[in-house]
Amino acid sequence: VNTPLLVTQTWSGKTEGNLQTDPGQVLQYHITFQNNAPVAARGVRVVFTVDSLTADLSTLSAEGAVIAGNTVTWSAASQPALEVLNPNESGSVDVSVQVKNPPIKDRSVNPDVVTSVKVISNEYDAYMPGNKIQIKLNTQPRFESSSSFTSGPKPPKVGQATRYTINLVLRNTTNDVTGGVFTAYIPNTNGFDMSSVSKNEAGKVTYDSSTGKLVWTVDTLAAHIGEFSPVRSLQFQVSAIPASSQIGRAIVLMKDSVFKGVDSFTQKPVTLQIADINSQDAAGSSGSGQVVK
Repeated sequence: VNTPLLVTQTWSGKTEGNLQTDPGQVLQYHITFQNNAPVAARGVRVVFTVDSLTADLSTLSAEGAVIAGNTVTWSAASQPALEVLNPNESGSVDVSVQVKNPPIKDRSVNPDVVTSVKVISNEYDAYMPGNKIQIKLNTQPRFESSSSFTSGPKPPKVGQATRYTINLVLRNTTNDVTGGVFTAYIPNTNGFDMSSVSKNEAGKVTYDSSTGKLVWTVDTLAAHIGEFSPVRSLQFQVSAIPASSQIGRAIVLMKDSVFKGVDSFTQKPVTLQIADINSQDAAGSSGSGQVVK
């Protein structure tokens, strides 16, 4: 670079690209500076700025620097090496800051942390800018499930049908999740009741009775679903007729449940899993739980 003073920042050894992290993480930046001029640079000042509302400025930390608001400045007052930087000499400093969690508290989407650096010395009238770094923040969707007893024997009885209602809820934070698909398996392949699927999602649900596979095509899980707008939810009923071999055991109602999609801002794959649901998990059970008798 054809500039008398050069300054560059890196994060995780990188200066550019699709950089991403999670809310709550501590970001460590390494800043290098060098005198490319044929004459010494005196009174060098290096300045690092956080241009983001998502960074917790109270956590800004840098040894031998003056911190004011969102700006960190190193000078010879605390870094003696900056008093005189001879031709081709270089040095480095480090700074860290933590990302807020949650990073934002409003409806804005696709939050990031943007930082910049610049350098100057007594020989020059204006700061010489270095590179900027944008770190995108991953969204943090959540997947919840619950089940309840609906009708039939409680606890279940051999040869008789007991019906349960399963509720699935998806929430999301700051970025859209696209291509969302939920899959699960209903072990009692004849026990899924398609007519019980909640009306608002019925057109997005398929069920293969030969395999017991349930597919909920969520498509886009919008940012702030469950925060500033209603959750995405799916409700349906399943029934089970236990055999004598299941006496004393809970009945598995849904298993191998997973939601997958892609964070549209950071391009990070999203995978959410929930534990298998059985008759003993159903709300409203009594005694030792919903085991077969």
